[in-house]
Amino acid sequence: GNFWGLALLLVIITGMHYWVESTPYEAFHHLPVTLYLLPLAWATLWKGWRGTLSAGLVTFLVTVPSLLMNHSEGLTWLAEIALLLVTALAAGVITWRVGEESRLHSLAQRLDSRLVATESRYQELFQAAGDPIILFTASGQIQEANRAFGLLVGQPLEAVRGEKLRDLFPPEDAQALLQLFELRKSNEEVEQLRLRALRSDGVLVPVMASCVRV
Repeated sequence: GNFWGLALLLVIITGMHYWVESTPYEAFHHLPVTLYLLPLAWATLWKGWRGTLSAGLVTFLVTVPSLLMNHSEGLTWLAEIALLLVTALAAGVITWRVGEESRLHSLAQRLDSRLVATESRYQELFQAAGDPIILFTASGQIQEANRAFGLLVGQPLEAVRGEKLRDLFPPEDAQALLQLFELRKSNEEVEQLRLRALRSDGVLVPVMASCVRV
């Protein structure tokens, strides 16, 4: 688990720390301290700031003998403690950023799930509507239609999507729909129009049309 893995990592780094400080290469004596960044970051990811404090306390306790044995002269002990504090701070900052990214990612996933659910609900209501409905662009291309419209014109929805208004209405009626669309764009009040939809068998079906901007 996390606890034993973290404990093993601390033992390995501490052993490396004491081994390096037993060598005559004093220039490298402080370097193993920076490796404590790994267990500190691990503990923070696992338990948050409480993990950082707990792992930081353990790290300090296991380095105290090193301070007494190898850094008792001059101010080298102060440099060792400063390096430990900087390492702990770096671990906290890095892990905070990782946690923040994880939180934002989770939030985005939740929002995406809600959006999918909302779109699904909208589609259900749109398709279940008893009145024929189409969504079309300013150029007159049909983007979506509900089942009632498909039944009205006698075509499957797959065939209706992507069609032009002029393919499903007489030219003058298609033009009237586009004019109605332009009036709605300017927020002008308009009455319903009497139009004719063209069925797949060529029969013209009278309809009352209104337009809403979405």
